[in-house]
Amino acid sequence: MWLVQKKVFQTSKEEIDGMKSKVAKSLSENSLTVIVGNGPSQSASYLQSLFAGDETEIKVGWKSAVLRAAQEAGVPSHLLNANQNLLALAQAVFESFGRSHETEARQVLLKEIRNEFRRPIQATLIHHMLAEIAPSTIVTTNYDLQIERVFEEHHKPWRVIIRNGGERRINDVFNGTRIFKMHGTLEPDEGQSEKYIYTSGSWERRPDGSVVISESDYDECLAELKTSSAEYFLEYLRRPCLIIGKGLVWQDLSFLYALRATRHERPWSYWITPSLSDEEALNLGNLKIKPILLNMPAMPQDGHYYASLAKALACILPDLPHFYLKEIDNFIQEYDLIRAPSFVALGLAAYNTVGRVHHASGTEGESILYTLPKQGRRNFRIDAEESPGGSALTALGTFSHLDQQREYHPSLISVIGKEDIYKTAILDFCKANGIDTDGISAVVSNTWRSTVLLHDVVRAGRVFSGQRIFLDQGFNEEVILSPASHEQFEEQLNPASRQLKLVYFDKFLALPYPYRPDRKGEGGMLIKQQDVLQKLVDNRPDVDVLYETGGAGSQNLIVESSLGKYVNILTAGFPFFVRNVVSRSSRKTGHGLKKFNKKRWFDTDFTNESLAIEELLSVVDIDPERPMSREIDPPDEWIEGGRHWAGRDLPRRWMIVTLHQFGAFAMDLNSGMAYFSSSSKGTNDAIMNTAGAGDVFRGAFCYALLRKSGNVRDEYELLKAAADFAVLAATEKCKYIHMSQAYQSVAKLSENLH
Repeated sequence: MWLVQKKVFQTSKEEIDGMKSKVAKSLSENSLTVIVGNGPSQSASYLQSLFAGDETEIKVGWKSAVLRAAQEAGVPSHLLNANQNLLALAQAVFESFGRSHETEARQVLLKEIRNEFRRPIQATLIHHMLAEIAPSTIVTTNYDLQIERVFEEHHKPWRVIIRNGGERRINDVFNGTRIFKMHGTLEPDEGQSEKYIYTSGSWERRPDGSVVISESDYDECLAELKTSSAEYFLEYLRRPCLIIGKGLVWQDLSFLYALRATRHERPWSYWITPSLSDEEALNLGNLKIKPILLNMPAMPQDGHYYASLAKALACILPDLPHFYLKEIDNFIQEYDLIRAPSFVALGLAAYNTVGRVHHASGTEGESILYTLPKQGRRNFRIDAEESPGGSALTALGTFSHLDQQREYHPSLISVIGKEDIYKTAILDFCKANGIDTDGISAVVSNTWRSTVLLHDVVRAGRVFSGQRIFLDQGFNEEVILSPASHEQFEEQLNPASRQLKLVYFDKFLALPYPYRPDRKGEGGMLIKQQDVLQKLVDNRPDVDVLYETGGAGSQNLIVESSLGKYVNILTAGFPFFVRNVVSRSSRKTGHGLKKFNKKRWFDTDFTNESLAIEELLSVVDIDPERPMSREIDPPDEWIEGGRHWAGRDLPRRWMIVTLHQFGAFAMDLNSGMAYFSSSSKGTNDAIMNTAGAGDVFRGAFCYALLRKSGNVRDEYELLKAAADFAVLAATEKCKYIHMSQAYQSVAKLSENLH
């Protein structure tokens, strides 16, 4: 969630205040140089297509021109990559024509550049603000005429000096803004030619001959800077500098040289940027330039950069009319650039490797232990897929695949490894599925990873195809959120956010990692930040708070005991339910249930757990061999136990218990009514991979809850519908080894919700 209305910059307030003071002082002394890149021009193109209702129009820019020229010149199609080095691509146009036809090659490039930059595109608020303050000097590497046109519109005096403009200087008594166009210019607008100062007489006759296109042009431009005639231009770079809309890329050798040549003589320089890599930070330090970081969303879309830069300038530049800030805020509001989430998930994001072990003949009906890889045993092959997952991310992934119309805006608050190789995969998955990642902290060494081995032994007794073995690698340091994620946590759960409908969390962010029972009184982030949850539940009874226990809940039940009072929907794993809701006396009624009375009950294998579920089903008169979705009469202890862990007393107060391959219990804790939702007939025979089924269940449950809550008014009927849909989705997921296939198949189920 973009917090630009509350926080325009990531840079500290002290640094921003210092910059504002310096900018104001330099403007009053008429000594400020503003360096302008193509960011404002790109924004002007974007706005033009946006206002015209044609967002697909190719944006104005050097990239579009060079790509088209390269295509026309016959540069091989596989080299026409939008991320290609554009200077090298432009040089390829020259090379394709040959040395004897360089003039012809230049005309091809110039034609496309003119097509791009001569179009009548309206100036942006950024251009207007520059004209409003009319700094002493503007230095730009752009060819277009946007800056000149907006100065003319504001009736501010201006002159343009082409390239380095040292040989034919304008009079130093000129009382206006000098615009240095380092890389040349296109043909001036009619009647404006006398305001352009050229260093070459031929450029006066053909201004676009000054345009820097090829490698030799850059070499020539760089050579000019090393002559004494360039001192006039360099003098203005020795003044206080503010750099906007400009990337510091190595291809701009002449520009970087000019900055480097003047770095020790400038009193100060600031570069306003949406992001900053370590390499850029190092280069800026070498150039004596301080970066000012804009507060951008993690996954910016068209419009975010323009609005952010415009808002930043409106905050920095002194004496601007309030009109500018109001217009920017209106633009942000009108084009929905701030999207508050309706579904916030707090929990685990991980990277999973799921491998299915296909065994040779002779293993059917054998012990599961025989099927495991062992030294000297070569009776298997592995089919594997790697994909982002984790309890919160798998649930969100399911939710997003079901919400194909993007009706709801989901967000993830989690922790991943800062330098981990899986970080990008997780963020890319979120981006592809419309999941807001502003709340993800990249602060630890490792992203949580899981390796899941599946086997293909046919069902024998209560062991069935799809049972898995986890090999988890967790964090080796305490899980914390970054300050930025803390801000997101507080803002996304702000009671004033009317879009918020549902908060989902697992134990991951509430339990300290690595967990040690000797750390008395310590807790994870959620436990330490209960004031945020308290404020939400005090003010928003219409927002559901759902907690999933995982298999057995947190160690020593630290999370469930601390946070149950905020929860009105509890989705419990069977081990948690039978251990902490079903009474000890009830657990003595069967062989499987007795396992959960032992101290090390969590060591019980899948066979005994399945047996325990069957014994529990018999308590409510359900035949495990022929289960059928229907109403059930739950023991009072189930309802009372559920109320203990889902302690928030609301009209919607539910407990849902997942029962592996059998289905789920869904209990309305207010009315005491309950429902058993069974898996489809023949489910076990179709099971290929049960890993992640519970998370898919919860993601589908959340989607059904939001989708149906507006149509189904009766709380119990809504609970039944959501439980049935979640069981259907989890059952469908188990038919696939690969999670990517499961998501695609589960997505089609959204048609079942009307």
